[in-house]
Amino acid sequence: MRVILVNPHEPPVVQEITGDLASLKACVAGYVERIACDGHVNILANEEGRLRGMALNRAVMLSNGGVIEIVGPFLLIGSNPQQGVFEDLSDADIALWLSRLA
Repeated sequence: MRVILVNPHEPPVVQEITGDLASLKACVAGYVERIACDGHVNILANEEGRLRGMALNRAVMLSNGGVIEIVGPFLLIGSNPQQGVFEDLSDADIALWLSRLA
């Protein structure tokens, strides 16, 4: 599954992961929290990032105009709400988000 991995103080990178819960948890270094972001694009972040004192990563603007500050590593991942599953990001989504997060 193609995702964008964003670690604090590093540029975002496109990465292939298996998409199972273990790989998602490994990417965010803990329990996974889903944050609806833009249409079918979701943010997966560490649910306990603030409690664990993880480093501030980035402020991300959501499609509703809100801004969320994310701590620790996070993923941008596609989703199919009708089927309730995560999926690859499209080439267009990757290009858009790499430019927004650079």
